[in-house]
Amino acid sequence: MNLRRMLTIFYKDARDAIRDGRVLVAIAVPLAIGLFYNATADGDPEDLTPTADVAYTAQSAALAEALRESLGGAVDAGFKEAGAGEVRALVEQGEADVGIIAADDLLPALEGGGRPEVRVLLPEGGGAGGELVASAIDPALRALAGQPAPAAVQVEPVPVGGEDSADALAVLGFDTYMVLASVVFLVGMIAVFVVPILLAEETEKKTLDALVMISSYPEVIGAKTLVGVLYTVISVTLLLGMTQLRPENLPLFAGTVVLMSLALVGFGLLFGGFFRNANQLNTWGGFLLIPVVAPALAAGFEPAGWMGALVAATPTGQGMRLAVNGMSGEEVFSDPALSFLVMAAWCAAGFGALLLNLRYRQGRS
Repeated sequence: MNLRRMLTIFYKDARDAIRDGRVLVAIAVPLAIGLFYNATADGDPEDLTPTADVAYTAQSAALAEALRESLGGAVDAGFKEAGAGEVRALVEQGEADVGIIAADDLLPALEGGGRPEVRVLLPEGGGAGGELVASAIDPALRALAGQPAPAAVQVEPVPVGGEDSADALAVLGFDTYMVLASVVFLVGMIAVFVVPILLAEETEKKTLDALVMISSYPEVIGAKTLVGVLYTVISVTLLLGMTQLRPENLPLFAGTVVLMSLALVGFGLLFGGFFRNANQLNTWGGFLLIPVVAPALAAGFEPAGWMGALVAATPTGQGMRLAVNGMSGEEVFSDPALSFLVMAAWCAAGFGALLLNLRYRQGRS
């Protein structure tokens, strides 16, 4: 293999790709999708913690403080002290989700073993936050009275659907995850459309035979692979720059994008060799994108069973796992070595099948 000849072909292909409007469209579509998701993002993932405004009388101050500790972070509760009449008015006007009116001797009565009256006001049709606050009043009163809990309750988190359990959406948020999916879409468009179009046009115009006469098939394939990787790196960099997303683990993210690009370009060139012209590729190339993009979208939801095994066996499914780890800087998905191994296997299989096909065609000619 002659490096100078391969670079000469690479420069020619890179210029041809710039002049081809179809290539620019293939790159612009995923860029636009990524920008759309980023522009419509709300920023941080939506906070689903229920909220409640609690109005209480001065006699209920100790109970209100106990409620703060009892609720913890389960409810985003705001507390406001007011007179008994004002507490009721706040609830009636919808400005408070819970009203607490206690007897004057609340704390002494509780400590003495008495049963003081506590009136809890809830608006009809109130929200979940108010209901949660009301349900926490009894445990708070028990704590003020010094009564032990009737049972020692231990809450243990249990993974659902696998050890990773779709933490990607929780860590990154839906919008950032969809931008990453757009990155995979971008890599796929370049591998399935941009690079194969160059090969299909050379096949149609018989320039591929001329190139092989002055070089070799490995040099031609190497040049087109470099074009695919170059356009992938430039396009992904543009997308991340326009969406203002910066991977926390840049080496991992960059290595993932390059290896995923190599794995897909090999098969893209293989399929591109079966089309006689670029129009056929434009017609059928969309179907090739389905198995490229679908595993990346499904990876974050951690599907179980045969579907999960299928996603884990694809280069884009494993690439999306590593991309999530690289973007977040955390090991959201375990076994990164396995992900690299799967992508490397697809890379070797794609280029191996491509070289065998080209040698077969060369032997027939």
